[in-house]
Amino acid sequence: MIIISLLTALILTILIEETVILLLGYGNKNTFFVVALVNVITNPIANYIVMTNNIFNIIKPNISFLIILEVLIVYIEWKILEYALPNQEKQSYLILSIMMNLASFLTGIILFGLP
Repeated sequence: MIIISLLTALILTILIEETVILLLGYGNKNTFFVVALVNVITNPIANYIVMTNNIFNIIKPNISFLIILEVLIVYIEWKILEYALPNQEKQSYLILSIMMNLASFLTGIILFGLP
């Protein structure tokens, strides 16, 4: 059951973030591929951190906890995008990372609520 939840979250995140790429005009195959791979790395780790925290009550789960986690994810994804796709403006990857993660974060809250 947990694996299905993690896979659902990953697939939904990739679909949402790939849609953002398309809408913002970054729609080339390299960008789609790199963003999908980045999410295969960051999404399960983020969800595992949230699930572990919810089980063991390490930090009181609240919106601040989720925002801090999302800021870390935005930073990591931004740096990976800069490294993997060096042909674009580096500032634009920060904006792209923010927009992608904001869209997937808000969709997650709308669909699943806060943990």
